[in-house]
Amino acid sequence: MTKVQLEQERNDLIALARQFLGRELATRERKCLEVIDSIVSIRFLAVRFPQVAVEQDFEAYFVDYVDYCEDTLGYCLTKLSDMDDSTRFSAVEVLRGLGPDSTLAIPKLCELLKNDPDEQVRAHCAFTLSELARFAPESVLAIRQALEHGLGDSSAEVVAEAEAALERL
Repeated sequence: MTKVQLEQERNDLIALARQFLGRELATRERKCLEVIDSIVSIRFLAVRFPQVAVEQDFEAYFVDYVDYCEDTLGYCLTKLSDMDDSTRFSAVEVLRGLGPDSTLAIPKLCELLKNDPDEQVRAHCAFTLSELARFAPESVLAIRQALEHGLGDSSAEVVAEAEAALERL
């Protein structure tokens, strides 16, 4: 893929974003351009290394981004049930960053700490729960119980994070 082709690809994606997002593009232009530049990079890699499977559904990127912007909490709550470990991990991270708005996610985070198949997701849930506890004193008992459950986890990383989280409560 030449530089001219990459630039044309970028311009085509900007046109698609304008068509799809309309007036919303102006208020979210910087983020949209970041997404577009990421997509162009992915497209370049897909052409350069065709043996690597690459997501190429551009409209899906914009749909996903718009859903995230319109209802970040709802979006993340949905993504906590995603099959992909990194998607669940990212959702936990975003919820941690939302602070008090994320307290509705506490029951699901407690469940993930106890049952998620991925140890990094479980460990990150422990950390996030300890951060959210200050915004939801009514949930501290449930959080403590989930963290105590984490002390018996098969992963040393989860156990260490659960111990540290309990100290922070």
